[in-house]
Amino acid sequence: MSPEVVKRKLELLIKYLEDLKKFKVISYEEFMENHYTVERILELLVITSSDLIFHLLAKKKEPIPSSYSVAFFVEIRE
Repeated sequence: MSPEVVKRKLELLIKYLEDLKKFKVISYEEFMENHYTVERILELLVITSSDLIFHLLAKKKEPIPSSYSVAFFVEIRE
């Protein structure tokens, strides 16, 4: 993966975290009104993070995890 792609993925992760911040201090009722938005942001964080992991592993010619959840348990060595 080129450094530009890694940079773009990291920038997306920062953006999604910033988007999530506005829900940090809301009431339960407000959360329930916006839960689909919160869920989507969390989904984007997981997908983007997993994609980054998959690409880093592919670059190192390591086996690709079978799922998003498994990707977070893989050790990427330098």
